[in-house]
Amino acid sequence: CECPQGQTVCNGECVDTASDENNCGACGVSCPGEGYVCNNGQCEYVGITHYIDIADMEYQTLYLEISLKDTVVWTNNDDTKHSVTSNDSNFDSGTIYPNGDSWSWQFNSMGSFMYYCTFHTDMYAEIVVV
Repeated sequence: CECPQGQTVCNGECVDTASDENNCGACGVSCPGEGYVCNNGQCEYVGITHYIDIADMEYQTLYLEISLKDTVVWTNNDDTKHSVTSNDSNFDSGTIYPNGDSWSWQFNSMGSFMYYCTFHTDMYAEIVVV
């Protein structure tokens, strides 16, 4: 079996070991799982997406531990406007409008990120990036 240029035979199939997540860099080498891609023959973590609902005048997840490069999506399922504003000014959603508006942020630095709603300052939560 002959493969096109840049591909290798793995288990009887032609694959590109530079980008195939089940044959990354060599036949049979699989990337660890969700959030990983095969990039130039190396498994690379690109992040996963986490979801936080805003409802009943609170963030429904008050504490979330995530990995570097993960993205968090906040969805406002309340009937009033909210925001997601970090205490240290790293991120600020601006207004997230009621009834389904959402905003997302990818975390590209490690640490603890406390955040609050600028419209309702008694609403707060924390993301920890490890």
